[in-house]
Amino acid sequence: MNARILAGCAVAAVFTLVAPARAQTSRMETPTDKPLETPTRAPEFYGATGFTQGFGSLQSGLDVGHVVTGGFATELGAGYRFDPHWALSLFGQYAEFDAQRATSARGLVVGAFGAYHFTPYRKLDPWVQVGAGYRFLWESEAATNTTVTTHGLELGRITVGVDMRATRDIAFAPLVGVDLTLPLSVSDPRLSTFLFAGMQGRFDLGGAFVGGPRPVATTQVTQAITRPPPPPARPLTPTITASDEVLTACKSLIDEVDTAPKLELDESVLLPADFAVLEKVAECFATGPLKNAGVVLVGRADAVATFFEQRGVDRARVERVTRAANGGRGDRLSVEIRIRAEAQR
Repeated sequence: MNARILAGCAVAAVFTLVAPARAQTSRMETPTDKPLETPTRAPEFYGATGFTQGFGSLQSGLDVGHVVTGGFATELGAGYRFDPHWALSLFGQYAEFDAQRATSARGLVVGAFGAYHFTPYRKLDPWVQVGAGYRFLWESEAATNTTVTTHGLELGRITVGVDMRATRDIAFAPLVGVDLTLPLSVSDPRLSTFLFAGMQGRFDLGGAFVGGPRPVATTQVTQAITRPPPPPARPLTPTITASDEVLTACKSLIDEVDTAPKLELDESVLLPADFAVLEKVAECFATGPLKNAGVVLVGRADAVATFFEQRGVDRARVERVTRAANGGRGDRLSVEIRIRAEAQR
């Protein structure tokens, strides 16, 4: 295989492998849920280059591989984009093959195809082309200055690719295509196929551009979370009350309140009786039956919260709800102790 064919195949392979990675990067940078403008009623022009290879037989007893092997092909086309999805084009493909029974070999295909774009409003747009044409193959022998021409119908061809939109009217696409050819210039012809894989650039000139359907706006409904009414509370001391749930869970400890140490405290903060009860309630939340529950302190809660934290109740489990003191005790701590609702679920 000559140097030009090798170079062309290398370029085509690099583009075909690198393009999907670049497309993924672009997809990350540009949100794909944002519709893009796309051409419609516009003339289209494209160029493609890549590797081509024939398979099968030209005629009985003559394989394509005995005439030509892999080569480098260039394809040009022009057409019309009827709407964002559909287009019709004429094309011509020129190829230079590695000749097997002559000095050189060249090929030409002319034809037409229709194309359908699956997601024309997106940055990545898969498409398929279906068409037909006529294929020529020339083998030249330098020693005798003779040329053998083989030609026939390209009964059908299908090509698939993925457009990567650079702008609204320019796109690049890795592609692969295959055709079915029937030579007419030989005796006892056989069906053969030619593969083409490479990279394509497409340009839309003039016409109009339309935007895609906008994403359907979704209405977010925020449901108000209503906490259930607090459970009834019972007094433990003149300034401390606790919910029935706390009393039930901590009953065994609260019943031992008389055994709690009595310390003289500043009565503007806690009373001695308060201290004894709180010692047992804190023990209940720290190591007792409610050691995994959260606690809600309602009222002047800061002093009680600090008291609980000093006795091993994790600060994250203590919720403080501040309110004015009730019952005329403006200079004393009035606090209600509950189990935090989230911890109960």
